[in-house]
Amino acid sequence: MCTLVRRIKVHHMRASAMADDVRLGVGLNVRRCRLAAGLTQASLAERMGVDRSYVSGLERGHRNPTVLTLWHLAEVLNVRVRDLVDGL
Repeated sequence: MCTLVRRIKVHHMRASAMADDVRLGVGLNVRRCRLAAGLTQASLAERMGVDRSYVSGLERGHRNPTVLTLWHLAEVLNVRVRDLVDGL
């Protein structure tokens, strides 16, 4: 395998791992804010108009929320978007 292809693969692997870390960090912050608000996953999902499994996926870092989703989460949880991406 040529050096350039190897470098691209390594870069892709690092970028993928970083994306996983970001999603997991957002998920942990969503869970923390949800619990602080005294909401269940089901009640948060209902207020957002999404399925409970979507909230579960967000909290486990399996979903990649859009900026609009982050804004909507912040509105429902009565926090700032910054609170959902804090520490990333």
